[in-house]
Amino acid sequence: PESSWQLSQSALPSDVANDWVEEQKVYLIVGAHPNPQTPNDLHRLDGTLVRDSAGQLVIDWSPFTSAEQPRVENGRVYETLVGATLTARAFDSVAPGLGKWLVTVASWLFAFSTMISWSYYGEQGMIFLAGEKSVMPYKVIYCLLAVVSTAGFLKTDTELDNLTGIGTGVMLFANLPIMLFLGSQAMLAYKNYIQRLDDGRMEAGHEPPSLEDLISGRDVD
Repeated sequence: PESSWQLSQSALPSDVANDWVEEQKVYLIVGAHPNPQTPNDLHRLDGTLVRDSAGQLVIDWSPFTSAEQPRVENGRVYETLVGATLTARAFDSVAPGLGKWLVTVASWLFAFSTMISWSYYGEQGMIFLAGEKSVMPYKVIYCLLAVVSTAGFLKTDTELDNLTGIGTGVMLFANLPIMLFLGSQAMLAYKNYIQRLDDGRMEAGHEPPSLEDLISGRDVD
């Protein structure tokens, strides 16, 4: 039968004691029952840096479920890297210092352009739903959410994922009913397009629709 094993809190490795901070995620490799995802019996045991009663940083290990008592393989503790941080470290392993600046600048530009584009999409959606007067309240809420996400309230990737997950859930809640109700209209437009293509109404020499008709949807009539 499987049991839940709990490794005791351990001190930080001496070579990184001054670099790691509270709430940082780490892991080590343990051996136990056969791992169905790999051809061996090695597993990853996750931990989090916390402060003990004396105020010192220690590693608090997550419980590990196995029919065998886990054994620490090499004793090394590794930093958990995800997303852009992992990409930057990969660059630095080849050209030290490159990842820090290249990935930081690329991530910043990507985030900035995404904020601009999605702000515009949302603004046009609000105009369609509630008119021009709704744009300013939308912009205020949008900017406030940007402040919340960057002002230090969110300290971990998990907290950020939770916030973005709420936004994704709201989007799905609004879009799924729309897809169900308007799916037939989308299929009509698709079939109309294929029919015009088959009839030769989109070949060279056929007069293209005006831009106004294209934007309004009258080109499918």
